[in-house]
Amino acid sequence: MITILVGVSMTRRRALAAHAALLLFSSLTVLIAPNSGTAAPLRPPDEPAKPKHVGVVEPVRAGVSKPVRTMPRAKGGNRATAPTTDTADAQPDIAGKADPVIQTADAPVNDDLRPTNTPFAGQTGGTPPDTVGDVGPDHYVQMVNTTFQIWNKDGTSPPNGGPFPINSLWTSNTVNDNGCDTQNAGDPIVLYDQTVDRWMLAQFTSPNTAPFDMCVAYSQTPDPTGAYFTYSFRLSASHDYEKFGIWPDGLYMSTFEGGTLGAYVFDRAAMVSGSPATFQYFGSGAGALGPGVSSAGRVRLFPSDWDGVNPPLAGEPNHFLLSRDADNGQGGAQDSIDVYDFHVDWTNPANSTFGLATTLITQPFDINIGCTDVDGNGAARDCISQPGTTQQIDALPGRLMHRVQYRNFGSHQAMVAVQSSVDADGNNRVGTRWYELRNSGGGWAIHQQGTYAPGTADRWMGSAAMDGKGNIALGYSLVDAGANVFPSIGYTGRLAGAPLGSMPEPEQIMFSGTTSQTNADRWGDYSSMNVDPVDDCTFWYTQQHGGARQTRIGAFKFTSCDQTDLRITKSDSPDPVHAGQQLTYTVTVTNDGPNTAGSVTVTDTLPAGVAFLSSAPACTNAAGTLTCGLGELLPGQSVPLVIQVAVPANLPPGTITNTATVAAADQFDPDPGNNTATATTTVTSRADLAVTKVCKPDRPAPAGTPGFCDIHVDNLGPSDAASVELTDALTSATPFEVVSVTATPSGSCAPTGTGPVTSVTITCDLGTEPAGGRTTVRVTVTADDVAQVNDVATVTSATVDPNQANNKATGRVEFVGSADLSLDKAGPASVTAGTQMQYVVTVTNDGPSVARDVVVADTLPAGASFVSVTPSAGTCANGQPTTRDVRCGLGNLAAGASATITIVARVAPDVVPGTVLFNEAVVSSVTADPDNDDVRDSVSTTVEASADLSVTKSDSPDPVVAGEEITYTITVSNAGPSTAQNVTVTDTLPAGTTYVSGVDGNGATVCTLVQTDQVVCALGALNPGQGRSVFLTVLVAPSVPSGTTLTNSVTVSATTPDPNPADNTATQQTGVRASAELWLDKIGEPRSGNPSPTIVWTLTVHNDAGCERDAQSTPTPTCGAGGPSDAQNVTVVDTLPLDPKKLTVQYLSPQCDYDQATHMVTCTAARVPAGATVSFVIETQAQGSVRTIRNSATMTSTTPDPAAGNNSDDVTIVVKGGTGR
Repeated sequence: MITILVGVSMTRRRALAAHAALLLFSSLTVLIAPNSGTAAPLRPPDEPAKPKHVGVVEPVRAGVSKPVRTMPRAKGGNRATAPTTDTADAQPDIAGKADPVIQTADAPVNDDLRPTNTPFAGQTGGTPPDTVGDVGPDHYVQMVNTTFQIWNKDGTSPPNGGPFPINSLWTSNTVNDNGCDTQNAGDPIVLYDQTVDRWMLAQFTSPNTAPFDMCVAYSQTPDPTGAYFTYSFRLSASHDYEKFGIWPDGLYMSTFEGGTLGAYVFDRAAMVSGSPATFQYFGSGAGALGPGVSSAGRVRLFPSDWDGVNPPLAGEPNHFLLSRDADNGQGGAQDSIDVYDFHVDWTNPANSTFGLATTLITQPFDINIGCTDVDGNGAARDCISQPGTTQQIDALPGRLMHRVQYRNFGSHQAMVAVQSSVDADGNNRVGTRWYELRNSGGGWAIHQQGTYAPGTADRWMGSAAMDGKGNIALGYSLVDAGANVFPSIGYTGRLAGAPLGSMPEPEQIMFSGTTSQTNADRWGDYSSMNVDPVDDCTFWYTQQHGGARQTRIGAFKFTSCDQTDLRITKSDSPDPVHAGQQLTYTVTVTNDGPNTAGSVTVTDTLPAGVAFLSSAPACTNAAGTLTCGLGELLPGQSVPLVIQVAVPANLPPGTITNTATVAAADQFDPDPGNNTATATTTVTSRADLAVTKVCKPDRPAPAGTPGFCDIHVDNLGPSDAASVELTDALTSATPFEVVSVTATPSGSCAPTGTGPVTSVTITCDLGTEPAGGRTTVRVTVTADDVAQVNDVATVTSATVDPNQANNKATGRVEFVGSADLSLDKAGPASVTAGTQMQYVVTVTNDGPSVARDVVVADTLPAGASFVSVTPSAGTCANGQPTTRDVRCGLGNLAAGASATITIVARVAPDVVPGTVLFNEAVVSSVTADPDNDDVRDSVSTTVEASADLSVTKSDSPDPVVAGEEITYTITVSNAGPSTAQNVTVTDTLPAGTTYVSGVDGNGATVCTLVQTDQVVCALGALNPGQGRSVFLTVLVAPSVPSGTTLTNSVTVSATTPDPNPADNTATQQTGVRASAELWLDKIGEPRSGNPSPTIVWTLTVHNDAGCERDAQSTPTPTCGAGGPSDAQNVTVVDTLPLDPKKLTVQYLSPQCDYDQATHMVTCTAARVPAGATVSFVIETQAQGSVRTIRNSATMTSTTPDPAAGNNSDDVTIVVKGGTGR
């Protein structure tokens, strides 16, 4: 029975269910496969295994690493020694027989295996390094104990490609991964998962002490330098020497558990997407692997790893292989390979199965190669001798090696496996046993097997793989102590059709070692042979070499795997070709098979001098050599390549040759003789010259001015024209002159000038005219009178001209009389708005003819109005005031004569300063003017502004009573000449006044109080001669002392400049007088009713409006208006009644004094504000019976009182009884 676990948590495990399953091996099929590949007779099945417990645990959540390229590199000296749990007993050195399938020499039937492309150094690992690697579309990733590194496939390392500590994938994420974070134990495996274009990297934590965490990472993208989904699976048993295989339904793994073996499958689909992932596990109990099979015998399980484009058959289980040497404690009666099938059911894990499917009997092999335990560590690892040292190194003879490769060819399935080390010759010379297993529908059988051991060298620690054509490559470590060959890396191979059981390709040395390993016996542990998924032909191998744990990486292939016979042909058109024409080469590339040609490239060396124009498909051009990538060509496929070039127009007659070569990148061509094609083309010359003529002006030219004919000589090609000559014949009935003759860009003409003539012939030598070129000969003529000059030009050349019909051209230049008028206008640069300005227009006739009916038109600019116009000749119309259009007829103006016009205009006062007044005048005549550029002129005048503002101010009333209002009349006037814009009045109020209002003459508020004592009044625009008044009212505070003079200042301003700011400020002084209408109210009352000895007298001074209200007053109460000013220095005098002995003073207000001598009380107040009152209290005591008491009081103030009649008041009270004295 086998133990199964499904899913392990990164940080904890929880048993979800327990299942029991009995796997009965009731009918095992055992096949013996001899070297020939025929099946051996059946043997009885082994006993079935006993059942064991099945456990289920929860899914593992993925962490996300940082991108690898951002991680710090591994530090130097980080070298780990692999765990030593894999022990082996010492073996006696017993001479045996030679291996029955030994290959003792290179006997090549075909020299098809290529040497390694330049191998490059890998990482330096631990002891052993556990060297492993895999290849993808663009990268190679290698892992060793305990680092990994990434290379480009050319052997260069991408930016920050490592090496990196393996556990940095886990330490860089945010998930606690337990041992995967803290340990960097090694036993690494890397696989490229080609169907999803992702990378799988894995290592274990320490297999000697629980917990046992299995660390697996899947790249998030095809780029191995990017980020990874990281998983930490907690296993229930030791997990040493784990090996992986990719399968459509999972990622399979085998482990060595110390005393048993383990088989696992992880949820690959979940891990690729970074989802929580489970796993399932089968652990081998006693007898679960068949009778006598024990890990103590160093057997190991290996899952199969799928390569190639064809997936395994639907529902095909993953196949685990295990080899057994029956004679050396590994169980069984005969040497064999056991095939175990792992069926996984992710939906119902209880249905998953793992068990022995078949046992394949191999040709006998002997894993006893004489290994000893020299260092006494309990492991017989001293196996293979080295030059120059007694230190022997390990061969791991008891097991298969990484990796078991699987392929599905459609017609059959195949697996390739390698036994690490066997006794090849019976004398412990070590060879490498390899197998190819096939299943053509009837079950797995050994198709072929062999032991590679030519010569005297030891070969071990091998790894094999099969390419897409079925060819097999076998790599291994190689040493020959007797021949002084240090530990090196070698490989061999076989074509799919080679004799079975042989590796007939000559042995290749990928790297020759130069030292032996002297410090330890551990070696390699495993190596890795992989096939490039891009072409499915190139093998990539990595292995240890030398004595310092060094590794190497190399690539090679079988020539026939991807060889293809490419064939190229080439044709040209047209042939012959004229110099200057385009030439087309048609290249045809054909793949005559048998394989697809990849990265097909045509290299075409163009003839000297031709210019590359285009290609289809596109090519790159480097100094006349074209490189044309045609991509992939299937067998039998042909691809055209069309190249267009330009033949130089100056190429002399002769021939040109073009050669093209085809090749496929890194593919062998069995017939290179048809890989080159050449085309030879004849070159001739033809030049079609054409002459055209353009004469100017199109209309008759004014006499005295030049006219010309441009004679264009064009070479329409295609070739250059040699010895070009132009003749030009000019005739006229009246005299004319040749002013000049020029040839552009080059040429020599004669004559280049004449005096007055009626005919002349000019001849020009133009030399070579390039194809597409043009030479222009300009013949310039003039006449002093009316003339018609006729011109005929003819061109010839020494080069053949296929079309002479276009070799002649004619033209004509005519002359008429003319008068060159010019106009000049002058005016001021600036003008003040509201003033006048003057323009002067001058008209001049520079001839050569009289200008007739000369007219000048001048439109004054907007904002200006007409005042007057005065011409020196002729008359002017529309000269009315305010009219802007002025038109003057000057009559006829002789050549060399001039006339002037003076115009006066007035600028409106409201034109905005900064405005530019643009005035233009133009002159015309019925006589043609050869130069119209100077018949109009303009002048620009910038408007300035000046407004002389003034301000005056008056007040009312004056003087003003404190507490009453005063109104200031502010008048602003504009004396011009311009409109004053944005007029503002600013008035600073006198102290003791407050703003009430500010209005204009219409009663509209125009003023604003902007500060406590400042008022601003906005009056807008003020035209010249215009005035505007503002009425500003303020309130004089009641507290302002009488006699105070209020001084008020006002200032006027505007945005328009003021030429005389001296009158922009006005000041007004106003006298202040005080007036307070005071009145007195007196009340007398006994304190506690009558009778009472105490009488309280209350005297109240009022500076407010009201009347007394006490019942003791006279029938007519005392009243007053109060104010408007504060009352200053108020005094109240109360002459008490009776004798001082009869009415004694008991209490006075603090403001009061009592004079006993006069029996008078005097009370004072420094100020009684307008609207306020002040009260005084006098308490007296009556002595004896006084009955009626009449008391009067009078008040005075230094502030004038307009109504003093209410300044006194008296009170009469009746006292019912006194104190009795």
